[in-house]
Amino acid sequence: MDGLILSRKYYEECGRDVLYDRFGVLMDRVAVGLVGPGSECLGFDDQFSRDHDWGPSFCLWLTDEDFALHGEALQAVYCQLPQSFAGFSPRQVSQGEDGRVGAMSISSFYRRYTGLTAPPRTLGQWNIPSSHLSLCTNGEVFVDPLGTFTAWRDALLAYYPEDIRLKMVADGCMRAGQAGQYNWQRGIMRSDPYVMAHAKVQFCTEAMQLIYLLNRAYAPYFKWLLRGLERLPLLGVEVAPLLRDLLCSNAEMTGGEDTWVCQQNIIERICQRLILEFYEQGLIREKTPFLLDQVPLILAGIEDAEFRAGFWGGR
Repeated sequence: MDGLILSRKYYEECGRDVLYDRFGVLMDRVAVGLVGPGSECLGFDDQFSRDHDWGPSFCLWLTDEDFALHGEALQAVYCQLPQSFAGFSPRQVSQGEDGRVGAMSISSFYRRYTGLTAPPRTLGQWNIPSSHLSLCTNGEVFVDPLGTFTAWRDALLAYYPEDIRLKMVADGCMRAGQAGQYNWQRGIMRSDPYVMAHAKVQFCTEAMQLIYLLNRAYAPYFKWLLRGLERLPLLGVEVAPLLRDLLCSNAEMTGGEDTWVCQQNIIERICQRLILEFYEQGLIREKTPFLLDQVPLILAGIEDAEFRAGFWGGR
């Protein structure tokens, strides 16, 4: 059983009635679901996921006022629920990972991942890593009577402002072009296996990050980048097999010229598909074969001149 399905069933069959019997109308103010770290929140969990931070559990999100008054009591009752359910063992909590499930305030949940006390409004406030935004917008909200938790969630799911997306695309183009269309080849010329391996992995990472940006989707933690890519409608299904072929090749250690040419062809295919998508989304007005050439064209689309010229730390 998938972890999200298990979580919902656990709440509905073990938690809901007990919590309503104990707290009554308070539960009409509590949002319930499972969102945050963990492969189950992305739908990627498998049998290898179950040895830590996986199992019967759910989150209870309260307003600051309700949490101050009832949070401790609600958590105590939550901890008294059956630890095993539907044949699954109790959740094994990793060191330092207390508080991922159970009762918590809405504000503390979002502050943990965004550093903010309210949804971001300014470009500066949106300087939040995409992996953090993925963590607080994944999973499922089972119920949200007040709508407060979901309002935060919807504000984040609306995605980065366009100026920020363009800045991130331009930065990603710079890094992907340097890695795949320049440094990888230099590594071959110098027979440097470290440069070849590092440049190839960096190119793949940057290409995946760009595809998430083109889909207006938050890129998850690196472990799930490729898995998540296969679900993205724009380029994801098409490019994921190319990335797998590129990553599984061992040309850095044993490959000859034919293998290097094959890998270079894959890199170029990915680059040209990215450039075509930039063009189709109106991010550039002309197509050239090199990713580095796209950077000033994409930056030119940023409306805020100060932001266009400045350094951006988001990813």
